[in-house]
Amino acid sequence: MSTAEQTATSAKKSSTVMAVMQRLGRSLMLPIAVLPAAALLMRFGNDDMLGSASLPGWCNEIAKYVTPPPPKEGASRYAG
Repeated sequence: MSTAEQTATSAKKSSTVMAVMQRLGRSLMLPIAVLPAAALLMRFGNDDMLGSASLPGWCNEIAKYVTPPPPKEGASRYAG
């Protein structure tokens, strides 16, 4: 095998590795981009956030339509 053939083979391997790494990077972009919005939605859904007295009145009016009714005594909110 000549030096030119070895160089071509190593270049082909490196381009294959880069193609795989680019596909991996592209597949991770959407989940990473969505994380801040998901964190905000999780925070707004907590019991202590919506409907609290520290928020302005218009926020509490919207919260009445957004949040589910409180669970019955002894029941878990997340029970299926």
